[in-house]
Amino acid sequence: SSKRADQIIALSMKCKTILQACGVDEKKIIVINNGVEELTEISMPSSSDVIEKFGINSKYFLYVSSFFPYKRFDTVIKSYNLLPAEVKKEFKLVLVGTVQNKKYFNELVELSRSLGIEENVVFVPELSKNYLYRFYSDSEIFIFASSIENCPNILLEAMSSGCSILCSSDDPMPEFGSDSVEYFNSSDANELSSKILKLVNDQHFRSHLSKLSKLRAKNFSWELFTSRVVRIYNP
Repeated sequence: SSKRADQIIALSMKCKTILQACGVDEKKIIVINNGVEELTEISMPSSSDVIEKFGINSKYFLYVSSFFPYKRFDTVIKSYNLLPAEVKKEFKLVLVGTVQNKKYFNELVELSRSLGIEENVVFVPELSKNYLYRFYSDSEIFIFASSIENCPNILLEAMSSGCSILCSSDDPMPEFGSDSVEYFNSSDANELSSKILKLVNDQHFRSHLSKLSKLRAKNFSWELFTSRVVRIYNP
């Protein structure tokens, strides 16, 4: 289909590179990144509503994505387990996402049990958008561990929410996060654990990352996306 198409919209440079590797003419490919909603456009419940509904009564680290192996939830759980006991006592790990791979989801639940941290790891199978953005806003650290994306929409949402973000260094994530996030190897639990501990112990750096991510998110608007798509038809 891509080879037959007159023009192709790729959502990232990584996507364009893959298409070219498959023999698609570079001249037909136009890179247009997805946009993201401003936090002010979202009607969110209160933090107390979240506590009452989900029973999360402590500070937490957050990862949001669909439950697939390439999302590397297992790396995140293992990295959390490596944290000092006092950190795990202060911060829970909240994992949110649609359960599209039940086998992998069950493996993650069992992993948290086998490590003895099931009381600290909160699985939330799915959230409405307004609750999701409240989780973004209230998280102390947002972790995005996916090993591959076309366009990392969840990452953009977390950036728009002003999260302090630890992000996978796999492409195309640096294309979107630039210097507004702290990167780690998505398969290295030890590195991620040390990065989490670094942010936990440095409130100033967390605040700095929060400001950078929110500012960076302004580069990804639906108005810009739409105007660039329209220019394809009306150059």
